[in-house]
Parts: sequence; structure tokens; C-alpha cells
Amino acid sequence: MQCAACHHDNEPEAGFCEACGTRVVPRCPGCGAEYSVTARFCAQCGCSLADLAPAEPTARPPDDAERRQITVVFCDLVGSMQLSEQLDPEDLRTALQAYQKVAAQAVARYGGYIAQHLGDGLLIYFGYPRAHEEDPARAIRASLDILAALDELNRTPRAGQTVPLSARIGIHTGVVVVGPIGDGAQREQLALGDVPNLAARLQGVAAPDSVAVSELTARLAGGEFTYADLGTQCLKGVAQPVQVWRVMGISAAESRFEAATQGRLAPLVARELEIAQLLARWQLAQQGRGQIVLLGGEPGIGKSRILSALRERVEAQGAQSLRFQCSPYHAQSAFYPSINNFEHALKFSPDELAASKLDKLEALMVEHLGCPRADARFIAAMLSLPIERYGAVSIAPQRFKQETLRVLADLTEAAARRMPSVMLFEDAHWADPTSLEVLDLLVE
Repeated sequence: MQCAACHHDNEPEAGFCEACGTRVVPRCPGCGAEYSVTARFCAQCGCSLADLAPAEPTARPPDDAERRQITVVFCDLVGSMQLSEQLDPEDLRTALQAYQKVAAQAVARYGGYIAQHLGDGLLIYFGYPRAHEEDPARAIRASLDILAALDELNRTPRAGQTVPLSARIGIHTGVVVVGPIGDGAQREQLALGDVPNLAARLQGVAAPDSVAVSELTARLAGGEFTYADLGTQCLKGVAQPVQVWRVMGISAAESRFEAATQGRLAPLVARELEIAQLLARWQLAQQGRGQIVLLGGEPGIGKSRILSALRERVEAQGAQSLRFQCSPYHAQSAFYPSINNFEHALKFSPDELAASKLDKLEALMVEHLGCPRADARFIAAMLSLPIERYGAVSIAPQRFKQETLRVLADLTEAAARRMPSVMLFEDAHWADPTSLEVLDLLVE
């Protein structure tokens, strides 16, 4: 654990710095709040603390400067001058704290790091101090979550506040040198180079409540998002015009592999044996002898490509594929693969009324698959839809969960009774514990 005063690295269980004697405490990487060593979640912003390695600094990143590629997010509150004019300073502080809290939660959720609080602006790094393979996508997802959280905050009016909380966000990816800047209490870990400056300029051209990204960031994020072309922009202080894109939302791709390839697949080479083994198991399943296959291996060796080839072949035979995509962003979100599957299958739109969604759900479960209407209650609750139309019921939470597991298994069986089916459960290493319980039921 790193001392905030002298930056000496102490043992994880240290209460005081062994170099200068200053008290050291673990701090949340998202909001900086102190937490006890037994805490699983931050009491201030709610972010998960379970995956923080003990040897990893929580007060601030390492002091050694290093060259690396990161994605920089520059987030700025819109209309802060109007807020300061209409609000009492204490109410203004409360509003800014609410904004900073929801931003910290979103950043922590996707593994980012808030490097600086610049008044009502935030300088955020993805790829430092912890790097992830998909940092550009994480940065965009966190930015969209910040805007959604501000919209939710605006639904709860505050005394004297008529100007809604709104932000504009700019994102750019590139190579920087990250290291300590300043001395003593003013010492900070900052990224030096043109990347932060360009992210700030992109934020300047973004419309309120929108995210503007550079061409490189959009390309590295793959097909996970949809964009609107903002054209080539001449940005102040930037020598060459920059192609800018506005992020419109998350794409409709059903799997991570589909989003990454965007339909452009290379020929499948030297995987005849694996495909043959899968097809042999498929033949047994079609004969009524259900099969479970675990496909494992190092990242990048082509597991998803093999599943894609299997899916093409079974669908060409008139069978159906049921796709469940796990996500590193939702490893603690109960039933996430199933929720994602239903939302894609039923083609829910963001602004669709709950009653319309329930009608679609009942049409699938009752009319198409022949399940009892009462079972729709459990799937509706899983999808965060109101269940009043099914009448009042008194049932313990654990029992409600068990019924939800049962209904999910029943639905899979009902789909398989209609026609031969293969279920593709992708990236299972990111599955939430409840989804693994569903898999256990299906295996049985």
C-alpha cells in the first residue's frame, strides 16, 4: 500500500508508513474514499473492491514514468456558470458532488482512473495504471454511463436548480509518457503528450450530452458502438484536421466476436478436427442424446471463430442457435447473458414502453413456446419490467430466484422441443455466478 505523503510502498496490511510514519489507508480507485480492508464494495460510490490485488497501489499509481498507450477521456459539465449563478454555494457543491459521484462509479465500473478533478471537469485514463485489452471500448462505455447517470439525476429535481446537469465528453487514444508531476501534496500522476490535449479539444466540439471520439479510438473500439460522422474538424492547437465521430450508442451485435469482426471473417484454416468433433456431438444431440462441450484455450487462438463456423453449419441444417454472451463489464450482474439474449431476441428499443415489452415477452413464452403465463412474471422481473399485471404474490427472495432458474431452464427445453437447438454460451469465464447456476441446471 502506497503512502500518500512520501509514496513509499508498504505491505498491504500496514497501518502506518514504515518510511515516514504517516497513517496509510486503502482508498477506492474510483472516488478516492477510504475503505476497510474487509470491504467488498466502496461505501461512497459502490464500485467493487473484490478484484483489487493487495500489491496494487490504491492511493495513487506508481511513481516511475513509463511510456504506454492509453485512452484519455475529458469530461466537462455544461452550464456550470448558470448553475453557480442560480444556486447557493452549498447547493452548488451538492450538485457537483452528485455529478462527481456518478462519474466515479462509471469510471470504476470499467476499470478507469480519474487522474484529475479540474473544477467541474474530469481527466480520466483507461489503460493506466491498469491496462485492459479493450480500453477504448471501456472508455466509451463509461462515458455513455456517465451521461445516462446524469439524465437519471435530472429526474430528481433539486431545490432551486432549474438548469439540468449535462456534460460533453471527448475521447482520444495514443501513446503518452505517464509519470509524477509536482512535489509534495501537489504531486500528481499525469500523462504527457498530445493525447490529453486532443481529448480536451474533442470535448470542446462535442454537443451537450454527447461523446465525441477520434478516428483511432472508434477504430480500436471495433463494432461495439454506432457512430454519427461529425466530419473533419480543425481543432485549436492541432496541426492537422481530425476526423471526429459522435457515439450514438451500443451496437446491436449479439456477441463480442460479431462486434469485433463486423461480418468480415477470414477463411477458417486448420480447424477441421475441432469442427468435426463438434459436429459429431451435434449428431448425437439430434438423436436425443444431449451433449455438453467445453471449448477452451488461450486468447486469440480462434475459439469464437470455431463457434461461428459451427453456428453457420447447424443453421444451414435448419436448426436454431441460442446465443448467450458473457461480458467482463457484467461479471457481477445476475443473469446478464440471459437478459442480453432476451433483449436481442425480442428487439427491445430503449424508448419502448414497458407494456409493449411485456406483450412481446408473453408472445414468445406463452404463444410461441407454450409456457404457463404465470412463468412470465419471473422473466419480467429479471428484465426489470413491472409485474403488477400478474397479480400480487408473496414469495421469499430465494424462492423467487429458484423459480427464475427453473423458468430459464424450462424455456431452453421448450425451444429445443420445437426444433433441434445448439446453445452457444460465449466467454463463460466472465459469467456471473447466477448464470453458472442456470448452466448447472441445463447440464443436469
